[in-house]
Amino acid sequence: MKRELFPIDRIVIGDRLREIVPSAVALLEASIKTEGLIHPIVLRRLPDGTARLVVGRHRLEAHKRLKLDTIAVEWMPLTGDEIEDDITEKIMEVDENLYRAELGQAGVDLHVGKRVLLTNERVLTRDLRKNAEKKDELREALEAAPTPVEKKKIATAVENLSRNDRRLVETAKAFGYERHAEQDGTLSIRRVNDLQVIKPPVSPHTPKTPHRIPSTVIDEVQKETGMERIMINKSNMRFGKLGPDVLAMAERIDFGGGSKAGTQAELVALCRLKDEYLKEFEGVIRTWRNRIDTGKGRVDRPSTVLAGIIMKQKDDEKASKMGSPVVALEEMLSRLSKIKNDTIEVQKYPNSIRKHVNLKTMPEEFRRIVEKIASIETLSRAILKDLKTKEKEAHARAD
Repeated sequence: MKRELFPIDRIVIGDRLREIVPSAVALLEASIKTEGLIHPIVLRRLPDGTARLVVGRHRLEAHKRLKLDTIAVEWMPLTGDEIEDDITEKIMEVDENLYRAELGQAGVDLHVGKRVLLTNERVLTRDLRKNAEKKDELREALEAAPTPVEKKKIATAVENLSRNDRRLVETAKAFGYERHAEQDGTLSIRRVNDLQVIKPPVSPHTPKTPHRIPSTVIDEVQKETGMERIMINKSNMRFGKLGPDVLAMAERIDFGGGSKAGTQAELVALCRLKDEYLKEFEGVIRTWRNRIDTGKGRVDRPSTVLAGIIMKQKDDEKASKMGSPVVALEEMLSRLSKIKNDTIEVQKYPNSIRKHVNLKTMPEEFRRIVEKIASIETLSRAILKDLKTKEKEAHARAD
């Protein structure tokens, strides 16, 4: 990309993924003052003569604080397809943050998740454009086809491409790519005309199949970012489960003492809360949002909340078992059975117990012990049977 100077007052700043970090701007300011700008920012040309910032928000802010009029820039290459260029612009910002910014795990998950979605959208965009170009070529060939057989063959190819377009658009809608498919079901991507997307009726008994990111998209992200595939998959999973808003909050929340909400351990606990304990998950997020909005109030730590839930469940389970006479009797019978078996087994080793018992009277004493245990077992089983019968009757009356 060619480097040149551009007026700072003609640079437009759109929505950004990250907020300005004052300490980072201060460091850049000092560096630019002494050494100049080493890496130029990247801009995208706009039709009105201005330019939109793509990469380099902190460098631009440092120039503004130094009261400089111009800044070294490079221009983002354009394809001529507005939708694809918009996607590329966002991808460049995501990649810049992944390479340069000091992100916590929540920030990495947020950026990787967005990177995967943007790459998937770019793949869909290119596929739709290729289909449109192929259909234009086929329509021209259809007019010049010499025989009815040739015309039918070309018409079938056009219909197959249209069918593929419908599938791509439905996929785009499922992922929320609104620029590719309007809510009323009409295909809206440019240069693909006269195609209505017909939604088949969905049976209330048929569960919806979740749309998954194709492995080819993950491969493309891996190739372009250099990240390990397993890291991309884990970050993308948390991004899909928690969503960008929660991850953005997690990146900002600090528990004190250098402990942050955006660590991997806290995010794993947060995912489990959302999966298994939605009410507690919503409570944690409320405390985070309140802290960000007001600057005060407590912030709940997901790992602590999850540990508290698990401990309470164990205590409740223990109390439930202790309070049930049926469970108590079953445990007692299990212990009695073990004692009886041990009493029978120990008689096989007389030399080991000669110090503790009279070997002459041992068989008779042990026999009486086993008989007493057996009689207690018989009585306990009778009581247990009676208790279970009464419990069944009580449940039947309750129903």
